[in-house]
Amino acid sequence: HFFPIAATTTTTTTLGGRVLWRPFLNNLFWNLNSFDSASCITGEVHDPGRSFPKGMFWGVILVILGYLLPLLVALGASDAPPENWVDGYMATVASDVVGPWLGFWVVLAAGISNLALFEAEMSSDAYQLLGMAERGYLPRIFAQRSRHGTPTYGILMGCLVIILLSVSDLDTLIEMLNFNYSL
Repeated sequence: HFFPIAATTTTTTTLGGRVLWRPFLNNLFWNLNSFDSASCITGEVHDPGRSFPKGMFWGVILVILGYLLPLLVALGASDAPPENWVDGYMATVASDVVGPWLGFWVVLAAGISNLALFEAEMSSDAYQLLGMAERGYLPRIFAQRSRHGTPTYGILMGCLVIILLSVSDLDTLIEMLNFNYSL
């Protein structure tokens, strides 16, 4: 196997063949979060009434294809039992079926994707803080922009929160984020 450490996962959705519904549903809901975050930056887009719906449509299509197509190929190419499908197993399947080079590229692509998702979420959160500060709901310091127009203190606050929460395990973070998101 290309990545033996992948077998150590914290997010478990089955136990002895039974579905553990709370972590399963929490993970499903968590994977659907953030589509609404794009609305936080529509003020930065030229003609958002036209480009935003088109971007959301293509974004949903690309997300579906990006998840479904590789998963279907991996499921068809692998005869591994369900308990082998843990975090990072897609890279293992790619390495076993095509070769180590594809496993490397799957891991690299996942890393770049995670960085991009982090940046997008952090930007969205920073603009939310900016908008709340401009309306007087938060201290004015969050309304300050850098010379490039970015909400500097919102970005710094987001980084601070992420650093503080980085000591938590994934299951706890997912449950906490879903709870806060539902408020």
